[in-house]
Amino acid sequence: VFVRTVNRIFGTVIGALLATGVLAVLSSGLPLVVATALALGFVVLSAPKLYGFSVIGITTSALLSRSIGQVDPVAPIFRLQDTLIGAAIAIVFGYLLWPGARRYPAYAQLSGALESAHDYLNEAVKPAAQRRHWQSVRAEAYRLAHRARATAEAAVLEPPPVSSVAVRVIPIAIELEDTVDAITAVGSAVDAGSDSAELIPQVCHRL
Repeated sequence: VFVRTVNRIFGTVIGALLATGVLAVLSSGLPLVVATALALGFVVLSAPKLYGFSVIGITTSALLSRSIGQVDPVAPIFRLQDTLIGAAIAIVFGYLLWPGARRYPAYAQLSGALESAHDYLNEAVKPAAQRRHWQSVRAEAYRLAHRARATAEAAVLEPPPVSSVAVRVIPIAIELEDTVDAITAVGSAVDAGSDSAELIPQVCHRL
């Protein structure tokens, strides 16, 4: 909530300023249609990169589209006012007062990912014919390991104490991903009939 709110505030402010500048130069009609289309194109290009960039394009295009038929120079002011009020509500109720908002996400704890990795190892050392849940166990181990890392990397942007915890979790999450890959190597060695005796102690040591 906190990081998204900050992106929303700065994106809206910049977008409103851009729209104000465009409205001060261009008249209504076709010129604003072109400017609005360019702003929407910026949304498409920037959306995968950063939420704040897409908010800039969304705000600019929304304000310009309101003035295609008739210029509304006051619209950016109301847009800023509404956004600041909404951001204040989000910070107070969604972050400051919301239970658990300032704690590291429970669903991203490493304990679940470690248990899943243990289950994966237990299946990997079995002969292929004895693996009852091989595909699902492997998929779950990778999913939880990747989620632990991705959540920790995203949480670094949050204010302390969440960011402090995330900094400590990231190296462990990366090691866990490598461990899951090592378990996959154990399973492949077992399938190929190779000697996996050297690999198993290494994996167990990591876990």
